[in-house]
Amino acid sequence: MTLFADTEQQPFDDEEYSCFFNTYVTHDGDICFSCGWGDNESDLNNLATLISKLVSGKIVPMALKNLREQCVDDDKRKDLDNLMLKLSTDTDTEGPLIPPTQASP
Repeated sequence: MTLFADTEQQPFDDEEYSCFFNTYVTHDGDICFSCGWGDNESDLNNLATLISKLVSGKIVPMALKNLREQCVDDDKRKDLDNLMLKLSTDTDTEGPLIPPTQASP
């Protein structure tokens, strides 16, 4: 997989958001990201906090909880089970992203 930054400027509504860090994957498997922040020092601090939480893995449990709720609400329990299996057997990292003991939806 290729990692690269999206060089096109993303629309940013600094009235609603202090900062953002978006990620997505193309159909070719390239992982892309874009980020932005407002004009204030607090906006930059918020971006630093966001990136720090991404690096530490603190956002993953929150995202998985939200994903679980979304899959249950949308009747996509089979997709959720399949995703959790894939996360527990990921070979691109030094170990599984989610240990099998924590992968139960």
